[in-house]
Amino acid sequence: MIKFPFLPRLLLLALLASLAAGASGAAPVAQASEAQPAGSHHIYLPLIARAPAYIHGRVTEGGTNAAGIPISLRFFNGSAWSTLVTVNTDAAGVYRFANMPGLAGGQKYQVAFENGAQSAVRLAWWGSKEITAYAHGSDLKVADFEIGDIVLGEPAHGAQAGLPYTVRWSKRPGSPSDSYALRIYDTSEFNPLFVSPYVGYNESYNLASLPAGFSQGTEYTWGTCLASRCIQQGRG
Repeated sequence: MIKFPFLPRLLLLALLASLAAGASGAAPVAQASEAQPAGSHHIYLPLIARAPAYIHGRVTEGGTNAAGIPISLRFFNGSAWSTLVTVNTDAAGVYRFANMPGLAGGQKYQVAFENGAQSAVRLAWWGSKEITAYAHGSDLKVADFEIGDIVLGEPAHGAQAGLPYTVRWSKRPGSPSDSYALRIYDTSEFNPLFVSPYVGYNESYNLASLPAGFSQGTEYTWGTCLASRCIQQGRG
């Protein structure tokens, strides 16, 4: 078999005729010319596929990829929040929300994890910063996050604590970028509520005096806040 490089059709026909004539011993036969548009060429273009666009991020537990974790995309329509869709993380701990509608004025998205299984080794809840602008078809990377629990220490459940008192918890070894704050509140109405300043990647906060609005001899709930989200609680 003889393979030819790209040639104009007229030239290729003439070449084939010459080869055929030479093989049979006959004189070449003139071929009728075929009109070829001036300057015409065959152009072959590669197939280009656009990469899928997602709202996405990654979940870890104990510093390693967390697979099969349900993650929800919450939607605020201007007056109320609802869960738009829930997906599970893949083997690499990545969640992806595909083909999400764009946001109009006053609308918001938020990526959230809720410990529906009530696992004692995971956070009670985590939520991303609210997404206030998103165009359909765009790719948006949301913050990666760790779902390993913050273990509460002192005071223990049901204990009485005099002031000043150093409240203690265990920082998460798989998430050294954490910053913690102490939260104390009345469980019936979340009022009064106290949130301390953030103390960085530390394991305690010294409560020197009773916060404003709180009363002595009353049972309150305490827990920790992480970054700007309150995510784990205990009773003391």
